[in-house]
Amino acid sequence: MNPKRTFPAALRRSPNPLRSVLPILLALLAFSSAQAQTVYRWIADNVDFGEPESPWTNLASWDPATMVPGTQPLNANDVVELNGDGSNGFGTATKEITINAATGSLTVGTLRFGDRDTGSALIIEDSDGNPATAQAEGIIFDTSVTSDGASDGVVSALFHGLDNLEAQDTRGILSVGSDAVYGNSGDAFEVGVSLRDADGFLFDGFFNFRIDSPMVDLLAGSGGSDFTKRGQGILFFDENDDTQATNGSLTGVNNVFVEEGELRFDGDNTDPDGVVTMQIQGDLVVGAGEALLNSRAASNARYVLPVLRLYRNNTGATISSTYTGTSATSEVGGSIYLNSGSLYIANSSIGAGGGEATIEPDIIVSGAGNQLQLNRANNNSEAVVFTGVITGSGELHKDDNARGVFTADNTFSGVLGVGQQSDDNGGNLGGVELVGANGAFSAVSEVRLYNNGTLVLENSDTLMDVDGATMAAIVGAVNNDRLND
Repeated sequence: MNPKRTFPAALRRSPNPLRSVLPILLALLAFSSAQAQTVYRWIADNVDFGEPESPWTNLASWDPATMVPGTQPLNANDVVELNGDGSNGFGTATKEITINAATGSLTVGTLRFGDRDTGSALIIEDSDGNPATAQAEGIIFDTSVTSDGASDGVVSALFHGLDNLEAQDTRGILSVGSDAVYGNSGDAFEVGVSLRDADGFLFDGFFNFRIDSPMVDLLAGSGGSDFTKRGQGILFFDENDDTQATNGSLTGVNNVFVEEGELRFDGDNTDPDGVVTMQIQGDLVVGAGEALLNSRAASNARYVLPVLRLYRNNTGATISSTYTGTSATSEVGGSIYLNSGSLYIANSSIGAGGGEATIEPDIIVSGAGNQLQLNRANNNSEAVVFTGVITGSGELHKDDNARGVFTADNTFSGVLGVGQQSDDNGGNLGGVELVGANGAFSAVSEVRLYNNGTLVLENSDTLMDVDGATMAAIVGAVNNDRLND
């Protein structure tokens, strides 16, 4: 910018030009350093998706065609957008845009994903269809222009289906008008995903979205960054079939906030290798609080109860309270907060032999409608054992047909609800069991039993064969303070 064309003549005649011009110079410097937002749109026409003609790195596929987004650092508020409809190559078949090994990982700050042809899926795939190792081909979410994840006050984000800002654009930008939605519940990443943003990462999805590869926080060594899930759509971290080298997982982030909708870790209870894990260093917070629920209800706004679901997940359904980032189980290094939210553990054992998942972190409860939904495979004697201390107030409801076994002296002071479902043989399994020397809910204000709910106060010593041969021992414990002081 030419300062002679910018400064008023009165300033140029000032007896002390430096003093008079300095404020304007500073303003001009600030203006020049603030970059306007650029939206890079995929505009490829007549693309044969999944073939070599559809690489991300094809410059002609982008508007503006000034650079391939992600190959060079973008400004913090720039947007990369994959949209369109049947008229520009986004037809009715599944579509794939490939990232090749020569390019490696591409860096974006904000990605709007999907297209307006809601009948077909869009997948980001690597060049050989096998997201194998070391994030060599994939997406890095980072808004920093220094490409090191340094804080710039802007979170990186993946939007799928709706724009929080309600922007209108007939070419497919997320909006609330006639083009209110775009994307498809089959849309997915089948490439490695890395997070490298000290300000955190946000997923906001109207439709379901699937991640079939590891999502790794590259800042894990310095404590990781926060991860937030919003929107009514399910975000799946999914187990790949056996032709893929990796499964979906989330590793190294600091705190995880599930504010709306479902965050699901979806393994396979028939496959010993089908473990999908969530390994976070800090707290897991499910729910944004009762005040948000009430305000959404008062305005008739759509709101989907927040759920963290470990589904058909083998050892991944066990949650350790020690973070390593390397184990075969899920890990929460801090506490689990239920703020009008639901923790769902389903089918955590392999086959029909029964099994056990253990939840070690402390659980802190607030607000109404909190759920521990525990589901077992049909005819299994499955249990979910809670060894951490449950504190707080409000409501906590244990539902579904797996047994909830509690071994700690829980200080939760609200309403404890116990419900369950019948299995296929009509037997009522499940319920809540308070066991061991400390297992208690002695501070609860009320206990509600519903839907065949069963409350078991295990207060007996039992002589048991503990080695199958010669040794016997007395196991169990008596606690006469399991429900009341």
